[in-house]
Amino acid sequence: MGPSLEDKMISSNLYFTCRMVASNIEEFSITWKVNGKISSEQAYTASPMDNNNSTHTVHSVLTVKRSDWEAYRPVSCHVKHFCSKLRKPTLQVFRPSDTKLSETKNATLLCLILGFFPADIKVHWEMNGTKMDPSQYSNSPVVWFASAGSYSMHSKVLVPQSQWQEGKYSCIVSHESSQVPLTRNITNAFASLIPSAPMAKLFWSLNELVCLVYGFSPAPINITWLLNGNTELLDYNTTAPSRGPDGKFIIRSHLKLSMIPKAIYTCKVTHITKTLLPRISKQRMYTYCLVFVLCLVK
Repeated sequence: MGPSLEDKMISSNLYFTCRMVASNIEEFSITWKVNGKISSEQAYTASPMDNNNSTHTVHSVLTVKRSDWEAYRPVSCHVKHFCSKLRKPTLQVFRPSDTKLSETKNATLLCLILGFFPADIKVHWEMNGTKMDPSQYSNSPVVWFASAGSYSMHSKVLVPQSQWQEGKYSCIVSHESSQVPLTRNITNAFASLIPSAPMAKLFWSLNELVCLVYGFSPAPINITWLLNGNTELLDYNTTAPSRGPDGKFIIRSHLKLSMIPKAIYTCKVTHITKTLLPRISKQRMYTYCLVFVLCLVK
């Protein structure tokens, strides 16, 4: 309960009252906070009063300076059971899919903070180790899940397209269950949409040629095989692009080799950024295998 209207108008100190009703009331504690900081020195907690239903009532009164009230500093009363077990939150960070990112100029990173107890928690974001302005992110209210016996919440940070630079975003959580802040990072969150040219390498055995293409973005890419620079080959299979830890993509194409002497094989890689034409002759493959004895036979 907040201060009376009369106190608000004339008193230099304002009084807030917290009333707790419970059985075994000695197993509970009351803590006051002003502007998020513990302020129990100005609090007075009366002796418990017996009720008719085997419960007890305790009143705690906190004295708050008028300057704190006029500065709109929040005042809160926290009741805790001594047997309450601390539960450390679990953090998960998610980015939008590439499809959604390609359709918007603002991206939202989502941090889920799950399964913690008690409810008091602080969440902020950092980019490349620098604390982000609170105006760039929003924290949801803490929600109690009775079935799990814990609290959960989420935090969202909005990143405009102009700031889709490669780097590390960190969701950082402070909770009394951990002596150090908990951190979950997401690196190169938008690297998959920042154009990067592919690189390619050829690997071979006696009956297969592999074209490894890596480090490219965005994901759309086309790989074909040519014989002697002009005849398209069809006996090959290509994997789907996969996103690496750096946010860039990698893909492999496997070509079955034929018994054509003096053949030159070209892996044609077509991407929005450039076209690659790595090639190798069958003579060179055989020479390499004979000299270094490194050819693998399946």
